[in-house]
Amino acid sequence: MRKIAIILLAIGCQYVLTAQPVTSIVGAGKTVDPYKYTIVKKAEFSKASVSSAHPLASMVGAAIMKNGGKFIYCENLSEVREQFENILEENDWFESEVLCYEPKLYNLLDENKLNYNHPTQPKFILASCENLIADEGSVLFSSNQIKQLKPNELPDNIVILATTSQILESKSDGLRVIKKKYDRDYPTNITTIKYFE
Repeated sequence: MRKIAIILLAIGCQYVLTAQPVTSIVGAGKTVDPYKYTIVKKAEFSKASVSSAHPLASMVGAAIMKNGGKFIYCENLSEVREQFENILEENDWFESEVLCYEPKLYNLLDENKLNYNHPTQPKFILASCENLIADEGSVLFSSNQIKQLKPNELPDNIVILATTSQILESKSDGLRVIKKKYDRDYPTNITTIKYFE
C-alpha cells in the first residue's frame, strides 16, 4: 500500500493589495466597510479538511486527501521541519534509510540522522516535485526527482516537499511549465502519481 505525505510550504506566491483613499463613505459602520468581509474555502472529509487562502492549494489538498494522501500546509521553514519530524515520529522512521536524489534536501535528512547514501532498504523517498496537479490531486515528477525509477520501483512511502508556486490546475499546465522551465536540458521520466492508498 503506497502512502504519501505532501508538505506544502506557502512561499512562492505573492499577494498584492492595492487601495485608493475614499472619502467619508468608507470605514467601519459606513456604507462601504473594507474591513468586514468573509472568504470561506473549506471542504470536509472523514479524515481531514483543507482550508486555505490559496484557491489551488485548497483544491489540490482536498484532491490529494481524496486519493488517500496526507497534505500538510506550512507557512515557514520551521513548520516544515516540525511537520517532517512529526511524520518521522508517526512512522518510526528516525535513523532509518531513505531514498533521496536531491542535494538541496540532504540537510533535512542530516538533521534527523537519516541515511541517504546508497540505501538498500529505504523506508521512504524524500523528494520535491515538478508540480502538484490540483484538478486530479496528483504529483508530477521527472528524472530530476526520481531519476529513472518507475512509480512501482519507488519505496511505498513518499514524502514530498513543495511550494504553492508549484501548484497548477491541470496536467497539461504542468507539462507546459516543464517545457518552458527546461528549455534545453529537458528532463526524462516525466510521470505522475495519483493514487496513494
